[in-house]
Amino acid sequence: MWHARLLRCLMMMMLFFMLSQTTTANDVNKSSEAKALLAWWPYGNASHHCNWQGIYCSKVGGVIGIKLYSHYLGCQLESLNLSSFPNLVSLSIDRCSLEGSIPEYIGLLSSLTILSFSGNQLTGGFPVFLTNLTRLEYLDLSGNSFGGELSASLTNLTRLKYLYLASNSFSGPIPSNFGNLSQLEFLNLGQNSISGRIPLHIATLVSLNHLDLTHNSLVGLVHGNLSRLDYLDVSSNQLSSNLSFQYPCNLTHLDLSMNHMTGALTTILVCKDLEYLDLHSNNFVGEQLDTLKFTYLKFVNQSLNNNLTAIASSPSSMQDIGIGLLCIALSGQSTCKNHMPRNKLVHHLTIFLPIILGFCFLLLLYACYKKHNATEKKIQLETEKHGNVCSILNYDGTIAYEDFITATEDFDLKYCIGTGGYGSVYEAKLPHGKTFALKKLHRFEANQPEFDHSFKNEIQVLTNLRHKNIVKLYGFCLHNKCNFLVYEFMERGSLFCALSSSELAVEVDWMKRVNIIKDVAHALAYMHHDCSPPIVHRDISSNNILLNSEMEGFVADFGAARLIDPDSSNHTAIVGTLGYIAPELAYNMIVNEKCDVYSFGVVALETIRGKHPGDLLTSLNCRGIALEDILDKRLPYPTNRSIEKEIIRVCDVAAACILTDPKCRPTMRNVAQILSC
Repeated sequence: MWHARLLRCLMMMMLFFMLSQTTTANDVNKSSEAKALLAWWPYGNASHHCNWQGIYCSKVGGVIGIKLYSHYLGCQLESLNLSSFPNLVSLSIDRCSLEGSIPEYIGLLSSLTILSFSGNQLTGGFPVFLTNLTRLEYLDLSGNSFGGELSASLTNLTRLKYLYLASNSFSGPIPSNFGNLSQLEFLNLGQNSISGRIPLHIATLVSLNHLDLTHNSLVGLVHGNLSRLDYLDVSSNQLSSNLSFQYPCNLTHLDLSMNHMTGALTTILVCKDLEYLDLHSNNFVGEQLDTLKFTYLKFVNQSLNNNLTAIASSPSSMQDIGIGLLCIALSGQSTCKNHMPRNKLVHHLTIFLPIILGFCFLLLLYACYKKHNATEKKIQLETEKHGNVCSILNYDGTIAYEDFITATEDFDLKYCIGTGGYGSVYEAKLPHGKTFALKKLHRFEANQPEFDHSFKNEIQVLTNLRHKNIVKLYGFCLHNKCNFLVYEFMERGSLFCALSSSELAVEVDWMKRVNIIKDVAHALAYMHHDCSPPIVHRDISSNNILLNSEMEGFVADFGAARLIDPDSSNHTAIVGTLGYIAPELAYNMIVNEKCDVYSFGVVALETIRGKHPGDLLTSLNCRGIALEDILDKRLPYPTNRSIEKEIIRVCDVAAACILTDPKCRPTMRNVAQILSC
């Protein structure tokens, strides 16, 4: 019996010794990881390293993820001693001014699935040892100075889904065995010096939906069965094949510009879902494409194809900026003459086009002036008619003042859904089922000149605005009892309310927030650049951005809006919402489009952060800040790379919009273009 007890005691002692040794080894390992990070990690502090921003640990405390973006390190990648983290699954150090070459020990981090060193200053040839990382799904080395030929051993990475090698100096051909990357979804080799032909095996990649080979020296054919891609850009190469696309074609983006492509364009007609099409600077023959045959097309360029003729049977798209369209406009003929020398055409365009455009601009300016005066006179006449006028632009023309009184039970508080800058907003559901929003100017406010001016100003401004992301004004009512505006009803209320509610904020996910910001940007770009004279809103805030049932953003509340007179100093009293007003208004009192740009930047940051950015505005102006410190903590961190890049783009644009010097801010047209890339 005592022998058995002794044996059990010895076994317990041995087990305890083994556990203590394991714990000690783990502690030593954790200590070495923390020590390695402390040497260079910018966000280190006294807390445990697993709590540091951008560091992700396993349940036992080992570092499995490192993510650092846009923080200046300015050192050799070798000096970061990343070999101290053998269990890394994800490693992303982007735009941190890293120098030198990628050390070979990176190829020993066998658990890596994500590896990104984009936007640094790394050099050398393609790191062949990276092909040992057989679990890798995401590889991004774009925006560096790598050179030499791409290694055929790249195809060892059979799990690879995303490969970004753009904006380097790679040369030589694309490896012919790329077809082995059967799971590849995204391939970007653009802006290198790659030569040779596009390998036939690329056409066998069944998962590939995005292919970007732009700005290289590729020659030969574009394979017709690449048309099953969603995105294809092979512009600025030396491709010279006849164009051929096969059905079904899933392309939404096609750019073949600046090559030597030949043949007719009719084969592209199988790509019915195209939204972007650029064919300029090639050798295509026959007729131009009839853009009306594409349902979703937003941009098309068929210019600088000398052997293309304009379509005689149908009008050209407004967005078709080809030479053929200019010929039609200037000569009054349906097609361009193929024998017209290029320099003669350019000469005529140089002389007559500015004259025609100037004349059209003057006509447009005169029409806007007449319309503005007519609206102002209409309001004045209707006000003088006994105060009992209701002008509602509706479907059947029968809605009157009494209909809204009945629908709101004489503006009962239970129908009130909010308060605007100079009145309350009510929901009015009429018998035929249509719901309107009524902004009612109260009796007291109607007797105040400033409120009355804002009310009539909003009518004048909105009457002339036509944009899908500007709230629609159906009409107005000037009555001896009360005055109100009749708007399109927005089911989701204001952006401020959506972000203030924890339940609604989670429903407004990252892409919905990015799209709302884009909607607002396009609306402001329209007001600033497509209206004559330009219109400045002067009160852009999250309270004045409304959301419909589809979570689309609409700019509202134009009571403070102002037309910009190019011949005036445009001095103004300070109006707007505190926290959104551009700082220069405090000392020069001059309103211009850059005031709206500043307010837009604040709203964009507020949308991403989930609350007003506050002190973050100063931080972004002075030193920059990590993405994790900006994001709304109520939503999970975006794991999808494309969504993360969209958010980063929004934050970069917003940071430029809130710059203290208004001259350094972008225009809203620039902002809209960047966000739509």
